[in-house]
Amino acid sequence: MDPVSKYVKENLEESIFSSNPTKQRSAAGHLKRLLREPLRAKDAHDKIKKHADDHKLLGDIRHFSTQAPEADVRPVLKKRMKELKVAGF
Repeated sequence: MDPVSKYVKENLEESIFSSNPTKQRSAAGHLKRLLREPLRAKDAHDKIKKHADDHKLLGDIRHFSTQAPEADVRPVLKKRMKELKVAGF
């Protein structure tokens, strides 16, 4: 298996970017659950990375984790999921 395919299988298969619609819905559900309570920037990267490997989103989260680690980054997550047209956001 080539390195790109291996990375996709190991890291993105369960994410928003999976080609499997069931896995996409599952990942979206996990991300929605993160929105129920404040999501501190310093904790958000690891929590979001499990379900959405989006470089723009994760870069924004990393920025806030260093500049304002206690900031609630739920609005950042919501906005990016809407930009990606993820169902339910």
